[in-house]
Amino acid sequence: MKKALLAISLIMCSLTFILAQSDTSIEAVTITGHPANSTSFSGANFLTTIDTTNLQNFPDYSFEQILQDLGGLDIRQRGVDGTQADISIRGSSFDQVLVLVDGINVSDFQTGHHTLNIPIPDFAIRKIQILEGSAARLYGINALAGVINIFTPNLITENQVKGKFFLGQYGYQNFEAYTQFKAKTSFLLDFSKSLSKGYDINTDFDITKAFLAVNHKFKSSQINFKSGFLGKNYGALNFYTPFFPYQYEKILNWLNILSHTYTKHNFTTHTAVYQRLQSEIFELFREGKGWYEPTQDGYFVMGKDTAKYVPNVYEPWNYYHSHNFHLTSLYGLKNSSTILLKNQKLNFGGEIRFEQIRSNVLGSVSDSVRFPFYPNAFLNHYAKRLNINIFSNYALNLGHFRLSTGALALYSSQYGAHVYFGGDFSYNLPKLKIYFSANQAMREPTFTDLYYQGPSNIGNPNLKPEQATTYELGLKKFSRISLEAALFYRQGKNIIDWVRANANEKWHTMNYTKLNTYGLETQLIIRPKTKLFPTFYLTYRHLNQSKVSDSLLSKYALDYMKNFVSGLMIGSYHNFGYRVNLIYEDRNGSFELFNAKTGQFKQQDYTPHFIAYLALSYTYKKIRFYISVDNLLNERYYDLGNVLLPGRWIKVGISFKLASDKPEE
Repeated sequence: MKKALLAISLIMCSLTFILAQSDTSIEAVTITGHPANSTSFSGANFLTTIDTTNLQNFPDYSFEQILQDLGGLDIRQRGVDGTQADISIRGSSFDQVLVLVDGINVSDFQTGHHTLNIPIPDFAIRKIQILEGSAARLYGINALAGVINIFTPNLITENQVKGKFFLGQYGYQNFEAYTQFKAKTSFLLDFSKSLSKGYDINTDFDITKAFLAVNHKFKSSQINFKSGFLGKNYGALNFYTPFFPYQYEKILNWLNILSHTYTKHNFTTHTAVYQRLQSEIFELFREGKGWYEPTQDGYFVMGKDTAKYVPNVYEPWNYYHSHNFHLTSLYGLKNSSTILLKNQKLNFGGEIRFEQIRSNVLGSVSDSVRFPFYPNAFLNHYAKRLNINIFSNYALNLGHFRLSTGALALYSSQYGAHVYFGGDFSYNLPKLKIYFSANQAMREPTFTDLYYQGPSNIGNPNLKPEQATTYELGLKKFSRISLEAALFYRQGKNIIDWVRANANEKWHTMNYTKLNTYGLETQLIIRPKTKLFPTFYLTYRHLNQSKVSDSLLSKYALDYMKNFVSGLMIGSYHNFGYRVNLIYEDRNGSFELFNAKTGQFKQQDYTPHFIAYLALSYTYKKIRFYISVDNLLNERYYDLGNVLLPGRWIKVGISFKLASDKPEE
């Protein structure tokens, strides 16, 4: 509590200092230190920005592939087209990365496996920014390893209609339709659907996304309402355990954000009210015709083969009788304000965030309520928590030198009061920046970490929050040939992972004493002087980790991407375009490869592999034709556990864009 009071005092002192300045003249000076808790990144950290120009070159790519190929992130996919993917920054777990939509925290508190359930179709994504490193003072809790901020359109400057349609192997279909209308009250509507029969048994998927945005602009302010929907059904072959390969998931996700932005002279304030709701049905034994069908006595295939945890055992405890049902609700209120004065910038604000889950397996036993999306299903477990935080960040520009420092004071109903500090310092020349930063962060355990009880996993309600401090030294060179490079060291404390002593035990969660990560990151971008030559992106990352714990087997913590190289070329000549991407991945660690015939596990190292992508396009008037080949070399590999990813996948498609500059009414 003393630390929280200290942080509050620091915030108030910083505000008093700014407001007490005697110079009342206003100058348009941009401080390139961090915009604490605003909707955009800048300053002294390794930063990747993917704008709409980049995104338009990838109409056949999923959001997850863009994060990997342009962002250089470790995206451990369990399928294609965003079926499910775990995201890692600098060797982090999938729970340690914070995901924002227009500055709003939408990370999943049930499990990080769902964090990339983003209810926004591709065309509605205006820009993606990826900030790497601990950043509690800037973006709140759970920004332990890094932050991904997804931007949607705020101001509509033209009338526009666009669409795409793709077909491919394995019954693949993907289409999207987008329209926006410019007026005093502008709006956009986007709808997409992606589906496939699957490249293997129980790898089919059906994903629907819809997004609505309405904007009304006043003289000095604007109001935005944004609403997204995601419906996702997919076969989860070996996703969580190979003992039961016919897993299946059904997810519904809604996101609503109502925000108001006011700007006058040197002061801007942004206030948002938000809501995120998600429904999940997890079927350990897939239900449906040809799969397992429910009766009053259990689940059967064609009335014969009974769903059991252990074959040939006929005890009552051994029969599968119920799926897992979860309803999660997130409600929040956030304000972020900025004051700009000569050579100075202050960001301050606060956030109230309430998380709750109703489930039949997660949380403490509670009164039963009906699950709305499945007949005769009831939720008899409940958990909740409340987080309140206030934050401040002060940036000062002194010629070539820039300093930024700030703090986050947090109260958690589950873990009490905490305070986290950070700062960065940079030396700036017209085309070169050299910087050093040190930032703290924490992550609260997910409700799955705390409460899950299953045939292969068991949670731990006594887990502590994870904590980390990241130190970073880097440089940024800005020109036609741009270079960004950083050395970093992250000290992790109480890091959470699923562990077990041997293959006969259940996985259970525990806090490691320490998990330290260090590495090198570089990204080179060469932009040609003429369109005859391609734009070239080269990314290289090297990581190492060391842990202090016993000899327990780790399920996630040490399976980091040790070496990652990505070379991407995007170019065009007259009406022809091309994209070539070569990726080399060398993952540390191993997993227990399951032999379905013998029922035995064998320890298997992750093996290095090359993945190649090729896409060609031809533009005729307003229409662009595509042919693309994913995994051109037909590499079969494991990215996560026992999930074998698909080989070569060919797709063809078209896209179009119609725009007009109709005057605003």
